Amino acid sequence: MTSLWLFQGALLVNIARGGLINYESAFQNLESGHLGGLGIDVAWSEPFDPNDPILKFKNVIITPHVAGVTEYSYRSMAKVNSSKEDSLFLICLLHLVGNGF
Repeated sequence: MTSLWLFQGALLVNIARGGLINYESAFQNLESGHLGGLGIDVAWSEPFDPNDPILKFKNVIITPHVAGVTEYSYRSMAKVNSSKEDSLFLICLLHLVGNGF
C-alpha cells in the first residue's frame, strides 16, 4: 500500500488538478481507514466516471470543478474583455454555466 504523508484520520482536499493525488493511494488509504476523508473538485480523468469505486466511501465528496467559480472570478474574467457589452455577456454566461444551466 502506498502511504500518504498525512496523519491518521486526516482530511485530504484537492481543488487544483486531478493528477496531484495518486488515485490508488487515495483509494487504499480510504479503504484502510488511514485517510479520514477526501474532498475533490477535480477528477483523475475527465469525464468523471459516475460508477467510480471511490464513490462507495461515505467520507468522499466530489464537486464538478466549481471551486473557483465566485463573483470575484467572474468580474476578473470579465475585465479581460474590452467592451462593456462583452463583459456583461461573459458574466451572464459564466453565471448560467456555474449554476448548471
